[in-house]
Amino acid sequence: TNVGSRLYMLEKDGQNYKMFYLKNREFAMDFDVSEAQCGMNGAMYFIEMDEKGGKGRGNNQAGAKYGTGYCDAQCPHDIKFIDGEANVKGWKPNPKDKSKNMGAGHYGACCAEMDIWEANSMATAYTPHPCNIDGQLKCEGQDCGDNDKGERYKGVCDKDGCDINPYRMGNRSFYGRGTEYLVDTTKPVTVVTQFLTTDGTDSGDLNEMRRYYVQDGKVIHSPKTVILGDDTQFDSISDDFCREKKELFEDVNDYARKGGDKEMGKSLDRGHVLAVSLWDDVEVNMLWLDSAYPLDKPADQPGIQRGDCPGGESSTPSYVRKNFPNGYVTFQNAYVGPIGSYLKNPPSPTPGNPSPTPGGGGACGCGPAKGKNQPECVGQSEDRCKFMSQYENKCLWTDCKPAPTPSPVKPTPQPSPAPTPWPTQKPTPASTPKPTPMPTPKPNSGCPTPAPKVGCARFCAMQDVTKGKKKNCKFLKTMSTLCLQSYVTRGDKVMACKVNPKNKKCIDSKKLEACDLAQVCAESELQAARGQEADEQKEEDEEDEEEEEDDDEDGE
Repeated sequence: TNVGSRLYMLEKDGQNYKMFYLKNREFAMDFDVSEAQCGMNGAMYFIEMDEKGGKGRGNNQAGAKYGTGYCDAQCPHDIKFIDGEANVKGWKPNPKDKSKNMGAGHYGACCAEMDIWEANSMATAYTPHPCNIDGQLKCEGQDCGDNDKGERYKGVCDKDGCDINPYRMGNRSFYGRGTEYLVDTTKPVTVVTQFLTTDGTDSGDLNEMRRYYVQDGKVIHSPKTVILGDDTQFDSISDDFCREKKELFEDVNDYARKGGDKEMGKSLDRGHVLAVSLWDDVEVNMLWLDSAYPLDKPADQPGIQRGDCPGGESSTPSYVRKNFPNGYVTFQNAYVGPIGSYLKNPPSPTPGNPSPTPGGGGACGCGPAKGKNQPECVGQSEDRCKFMSQYENKCLWTDCKPAPTPSPVKPTPQPSPAPTPWPTQKPTPASTPKPTPMPTPKPNSGCPTPAPKVGCARFCAMQDVTKGKKKNCKFLKTMSTLCLQSYVTRGDKVMACKVNPKNKKCIDSKKLEACDLAQVCAESELQAARGQEADEQKEEDEEDEEEEEDDDEDGE
């Protein structure tokens, strides 16, 4: 993207922003920051923006389709239109911006913010920023919490937030460029963030935000925040962690003042918009992310050193733009699901040199979307493939049609010789004493899609919505893929969810089935294990036969 530009995720109709509800869920995304240098920030975050982009407020007739309605926890004054009104009152250009595009007006745009990923190849942080308001606020005066007025902690939002930056928390060899780091930023990495509640349900209060990484097929857990002491148990964000960290760093605990975890959870309940950006920092050169900051405190004071970047001239926007004009970041494969679900449905490993793959775009089964190179789609189950298509904007499922059995074709009479009648019996080859049966064409030939599970066994791969203390399927609304993967428990009976064909909303199927899922699913897992063992044995036998044939040929 261009410097400082933002992109948002829209609904499929292109009219409204896609809303994410993250509490009691986990969110995963693939990031590549290998070309993001000191002074850059490739950010992916959630903000409590209006779903319609403020369309209908004041004179705003544009809306989400045109990217309007931005807000965040910094209550930015550089937004040129807020609630349908041009922010021209008191507008002052920013003298530090050589492009002469930035400035500040009288009003600011405030809302809660959840920074999933603020990073370059040298440092990274994730940070919740709660606000003591519902939704967005067009702020003015003290509510904005302006720094230049000394009112930072008097505004409605927690501008500092409660961050975990591994380097800042004492883990100097966890994240960086090269194989000597646990997370090597010269290669892509999948980052999974979990939003845990007090009782493990959607209705519980948010009480912890936990992070792990997946790279080269290995799961890498967040390290302990050793700066808090060698015996610390903190490796995630919570009210208790924030309190101890703020005390050690001698920071104001505005996170607690603005409601902490619980208030952040309330904001997530109301829904957030996904935003991505790539920017540099005309104010403080991104030192707060990857270097020593603030500059008026000793670098060896706890919490001041945030990364290995030297700061100074090499972190200024003018230096970064001149020396790294092609710097970029990539954001791919967004995933949202129940806690613990990502590792159960990981994408297939990407081959080094991907070649054209079956599935999608013509072949049957799961494959890449038309015109896309998406090897992770190949081989996925139908449910997983359609989930990725709907919620991750990739992959395409093509139904596998049984190969037709060819009908015997009567020979066309020729002038000479006379036509030969079609044989009524299978011919016997001269070299064999017994007739060899003709092979029968197999349905789904060339498309190894497993037969779908039927009866009670099909529920084993689905989720029980009552475990999240939901009474019925209606809360899934128009999430059709999740709807078809869910069911409701009623005593000792089970009822599948289904999609209403009229309004496309999720409803109870009203068909109760008597199922002992504990027994059925245990048997299903056992059969799957036996089937896998049989397949492995078959492969070994085939390999042995090939080796014997090679030996025979060598002997000849």
